[in-house]
Amino acid sequence: MSDAQRTVQRAMATSVRHENFLNLVRERPEFVPELLAMLRITLPAFTTARISDTVLHEPAVIEHFADAVVLLAGPERRCSA
Repeated sequence: MSDAQRTVQRAMATSVRHENFLNLVRERPEFVPELLAMLRITLPAFTTARISDTVLHEPAVIEHFADAVVLLAGPERRCSA
């Protein structure tokens, strides 16, 4: 197998993995806080997790685009990203 073929094969495997993970997040946004909890990352209190807009704006007119965004909404705060 040539180097080019190996590169294409790796890229395809990464793409499939990436898309599978995104599908999981899109179908079950609650998975994200569960995963973060397994990684011992502390999150603010929330009651729901939902998919949100994938364009992330900043005041300095910088836009960030994400494949998936999960918002965690709670009783005290409207939502936190």
